[in-house]
Amino acid sequence: MHSWYRTRSHPSELTAGFYNTANRDGYEAIAEIFSRNSCKIILPGMDLSEDKPNESRSSPELLLAQIASSCGKHAVQISGENSIVSGTPRGFEQIKKNLVDQNVVDLFTYQRMGAYFFSPEHFPLYTKFIRSLNQANLHSDDLCTEEEETAVSLPGTNLHMQAA
Repeated sequence: MHSWYRTRSHPSELTAGFYNTANRDGYEAIAEIFSRNSCKIILPGMDLSEDKPNESRSSPELLLAQIASSCGKHAVQISGENSIVSGTPRGFEQIKKNLVDQNVVDLFTYQRMGAYFFSPEHFPLYTKFIRSLNQANLHSDDLCTEEEETAVSLPGTNLHMQAA
């Protein structure tokens, strides 16, 4: 639906039956119906960004922002999903941006896990991504430097070793 989003008429959405143009918010009525019936909306495309060539005047980020805005006005909870099979670092960063920065997504489901997903080349990227969602990034002042002493606990003993 994000194809041709950067046009006034939004032909992809009109073809699918959404009357969402530059002058009319077609998602407002949908969000209102979802709110009235206590429904949650599921939005795929949390991994899509606008860094690709733009022959189709596509804008997945603007579309997600419009839908999130309409849902926010009507207190509709949003669940997110990824759309693309590959889990690139850029895709993970886009997901994180959509989950953390705006804080509008209630739940996220990572879809389309294949053999490559669990490969030794890819899985560490995924675990790093998940950890980055739950653990705050350390400021450079909090990182250990070469001059600082570090404490190490030795297993099986009650001794601690300090190294300079």
